[in-house]
Amino acid sequence: MKILKAIALLFAFTTIHDVNAAPSYPEPTDNEIFRIVCNQTLRDAPRGNNVVVNESDCSVTQDMAGFGVGVIKVSSVEKLGCEPAVGRPGYRCDFQVTMGASQGGSSAAINAYSASMLNAFINGKVINKSGYFIKKNSTWYLLEQ
Repeated sequence: MKILKAIALLFAFTTIHDVNAAPSYPEPTDNEIFRIVCNQTLRDAPRGNNVVVNESDCSVTQDMAGFGVGVIKVSSVEKLGCEPAVGRPGYRCDFQVTMGASQGGSSAAINAYSASMLNAFINGKVINKSGYFIKKNSTWYLLEQ
């Protein structure tokens, strides 16, 4: 009798929760992925009196103590493709993040140097990423990258 109950429970679980089935909601859009990446970038940004986090344009501005003011931002996110995650709910998506950077301040020599460093290492840099996305109560979450 215990074996029959175990088989019945197993059957009930697999018919109710098929982890290999496609999610009941569409994959995230470019804009939804952008908002998630932006929120994580801003959440992970340094904090302090010399840092300003701007959600509207997804940027972090920092006074670089004598080197002017640097602004780093997530310029764009492009979804390359998504597919239903294997063995779990949600989607596995590949996407590209393009970063932007600018610099300003009072000293022309320092500005030119730090602006060239920002441009060389950050501005226009495209980063390829993959992530596991799930949606709960109309909110998207990026659980791992």
